[in-house]
Amino acid sequence: MTNQSSDLLSPRLQHLHRDIKSDGQRALETFSADIAQHGSPIIEPSTNDYSLVTFLWRDDGVARQIAVIQDWGADGIREHHMTRLPDSDVWYVTRQMRNNTRTTYQLSPSISDDPYQPAPYQLDPLNPKNLHSLPVRDWS
Repeated sequence: MTNQSSDLLSPRLQHLHRDIKSDGQRALETFSADIAQHGSPIIEPSTNDYSLVTFLWRDDGVARQIAVIQDWGADGIREHHMTRLPDSDVWYVTRQMRNNTRTTYQLSPSISDDPYQPAPYQLDPLNPKNLHSLPVRDWS
């Protein structure tokens, strides 16, 4: 899947897309270094009480599609399928979320072209703020 740059909601990815056209691999290396330092998702101001939250995946050469599996609380768990940024190894999906949103998510990279083929969930390797499950203490 590909999107045109005009379809990109994230100003940061719009900038990256422009930079790739002029600087190619160097732009991707700079972006990658910044994400490695600051982590993902990318959170950018939007309108009023909302932010644009962009989840990322770096192409590993294996996955054919990647979904973000997000817990929306009372609305249940939803899948958001990522799109590959043209001329790059960056996959993304941007969602507009309220600034006070607290949620969990996992990524589901699939080797299948079938969007209904289940794939294992995993923690976001680009997010340094992962919440790991703790063992339940036996109070008896």
